[in-house]
Amino acid sequence: MVMVRLNHITTRYDPQHYQNQRHATFASSAHEGPPGARVLPGARELGERGLQGHPKAQEETVLDDLSLTVLPGETLSVVGPSGCGKSTLLRVIAGLIAPVAGEIYFDGERVNEQPPRARQIGMVFQNYALYPHMAAEDNLGFFWRIRRRPAQEITEKVRQTSQVLGVGFNALLGHFPRFLSGGQQQRVALGRCIIRHPSVFLLDEPFANLDAQLRARSRREVKKLLTTFAITTVFVTHDQQEAATMGDRLAVMREGKIVQVGTYRELYMDPRDSFVAGFLGDPPISLLRCRYRGDTHRLAGEDGMGIPMEGESHALEDGQEILLGVRAEHVSLATETDDCPMRARVSHFEPRIADRTKIVYLDLASQACAARVPYDTSIHIGQTVALRFDPAGVLLFDAHTHRRL
Repeated sequence: MVMVRLNHITTRYDPQHYQNQRHATFASSAHEGPPGARVLPGARELGERGLQGHPKAQEETVLDDLSLTVLPGETLSVVGPSGCGKSTLLRVIAGLIAPVAGEIYFDGERVNEQPPRARQIGMVFQNYALYPHMAAEDNLGFFWRIRRRPAQEITEKVRQTSQVLGVGFNALLGHFPRFLSGGQQQRVALGRCIIRHPSVFLLDEPFANLDAQLRARSRREVKKLLTTFAITTVFVTHDQQEAATMGDRLAVMREGKIVQVGTYRELYMDPRDSFVAGFLGDPPISLLRCRYRGDTHRLAGEDGMGIPMEGESHALEDGQEILLGVRAEHVSLATETDDCPMRARVSHFEPRIADRTKIVYLDLASQACAARVPYDTSIHIGQTVALRFDPAGVLLFDAHTHRRL
């Protein structure tokens, strides 16, 4: 098990980092693509857009003084919006992109100058990057074949890896990638990493191309493998459910920086700012603009919203602008006869049959919020309802800095 530590890493956009990724991607971060091999669709769709999801200017900062520690044997899920630098972070760890500042350590050893092949990295990409002219068995064994290992040894390594990957994998070994489904290609790509006995796994949205049912099953299988082998893993995704399922901890990224690291529960219950609070949760947290009224010790909005602070107002100034964050489970629909000043109009609702709940989306004057109510609650679009917020579940953020108060 390896501890990975990044200290104050900064990178700048260079189109060559991404245009030249074809061969690096194809070779699973080892720069070992076979002669004449072609790139699978998706790997050459980078161009000037790089891997960031939107166009970048030359020398624009991608990772900005980023520091991060991945503990030995843990799976760290990295989440964030498109373009925040998640994939670049993986490529820096793998050695495919050299930072302009900062240090990378594996178990305390500085590896900045080490080439990718010396770092013992196993990397799985969104497009799987399999060699299309090789059967699955040859894809798995290629790493050891170019190292001139005996054929019998390679065959044994393939057999052992097939056992690890579970029932039915042996049936895939004789097939070329074009005859495999997305899920089967994903298993082969994972096998190609496992057979190398990597010290670190880097997974870049490996389930993105799978349908919902296969995606859920693949998550379970991969999580079981990571738990069994206790390999230090960095798992990049934009899907918070996937991040929570796969990761022991989560790191939330924004504009090239790590905003907060912790377990899903820690980030959900105690977000550092409104960005983290808004990024996690389904439905997203409702953020409502209001002001603190010192004379009544309440938060008040122009839409009639009023929330008593119950002794939590000592750090607030009279008239201070606040973003009030309230999650759907802390919003209840009150009866018209209740003493509740807030009124809202039902915009629409979503049934969540598995949870036996409904998510009700509400227009609160010029603002919007959501409530989670029992499935059998009678509600219709356009209906006016009274709202009540649970003061214990309210989160307060500064309206200007967005930092948690």
